[in-house]
Amino acid sequence: MIRVLIGDTDLDSLELVDDLIEIYFQEAAIERAVTKEAFFRKLEQAKKPFNLILFNVDLEDAAGEHAVERLKNNHAGLLDRLVVLTSGPLPDDSPFTAWPVLIRPFSMDLFGEVVTRACVR
Repeated sequence: MIRVLIGDTDLDSLELVDDLIEIYFQEAAIERAVTKEAFFRKLEQAKKPFNLILFNVDLEDAAGEHAVERLKNNHAGLLDRLVVLTSGPLPDDSPFTAWPVLIRPFSMDLFGEVVTRACVR
């Protein structure tokens, strides 16, 4: 069973990503979060680590600790399974450029290639 956490503010995108995950991973348990705090709460309360984590940069807020810093500080062992979702190109100085990035709209083939590489079984 592949455990997936999707953090995204866009409910339509959440539904699409959810459907695509089920296409590429037959046995997937998917958790969703629509806020950054809910995303981190799910990471912290997980009984087993997630195999794949998708994070939309729109969950970032202007105030407080950045998601990348928090991931590095509290969940460094999960960074290798992170995929970043965005609606446009990331700025060159974005802390998210170190991870695979899916820019919407993306193709099913690209999505499948990126998530299967990032998934840690």
